[in-house]
Amino acid sequence: PAPPVAGSPSGFPISVQCAVEPSSTFGFLGGGDPNNNGIVDEDEQVAIEVILTNTTSQALQNVNVRNFVVSGPATVASNPGNVNVGTVQAGEARRLVQSNGESFRVDINPSVTSTAQIFIEFDVDVAGNVQRFRCGPLRPATSTGTPTPNPTTYGSIDNATEI
Repeated sequence: PAPPVAGSPSGFPISVQCAVEPSSTFGFLGGGDPNNNGIVDEDEQVAIEVILTNTTSQALQNVNVRNFVVSGPATVASNPGNVNVGTVQAGEARRLVQSNGESFRVDINPSVTSTAQIFIEFDVDVAGNVQRFRCGPLRPATSTGTPTPNPTTYGSIDNATEI
């Protein structure tokens, strides 16, 4: 097994980030960034692309990402199920991309409040060593009422937290 990672609360050998991208597949709500403002808005479809980085000095085999769920004012548009990543080389960062059907896509509800927060959770399995991660919060902009402070922008990349 891989040695523990300095600074990782659990010693898990992979660090995880989440990239927020406009969905390239149109769901029942507006896919992509229909108003081209670069901000995650209510009534848009968003892709979450997971970035896995092997933080050890050796290759990690049998890496899988699975059990995606969403919480907050959003619904699942596309769930990749179990993504078999395979081997992640030492120091390699591997991005699960929507063009390969590997991203998790959510439809933001058409009416959200300025305090709305959306979280995405999933498991990363390294040869039977499983850690749950959470991405977020995504803060969608609302078109009515109080403006959302610091809404999430497309292209943003944030560290996922171990839960």
